[in-house]
Amino acid sequence: MGNVLFNCLSATLQTPLALYIDPSSFAVFGTIALLLLGALALGITVLCLVITAKMAKKRGENVVLWVILAVFIGWIAAIILAVIGKKPTDTQNDKTETTDKTE
Repeated sequence: MGNVLFNCLSATLQTPLALYIDPSSFAVFGTIALLLLGALALGITVLCLVITAKMAKKRGENVVLWVILAVFIGWIAAIILAVIGKKPTDTQNDKTETTDKTE
């Protein structure tokens, strides 16, 4: 019994690994991996565009301009929007003008 098991193990260890693996399976798995990475990259890009558009709308900026900018510079556009903050509204400008006139 032990001799038979030894002979089977010996034959298995001497057989090259390439005989057990089908080379076409690497192409299939590689293609699937590339498709998944592409879908992930596309999802992150769309998320970046949506976040930038919402931030621009909330801050009173031109949404189309910021989305186009985000297409080219990505997350940097969202960071710039976060740093520049909100635009002052017209009512705030009117209040400052009226206080300047009274002084």
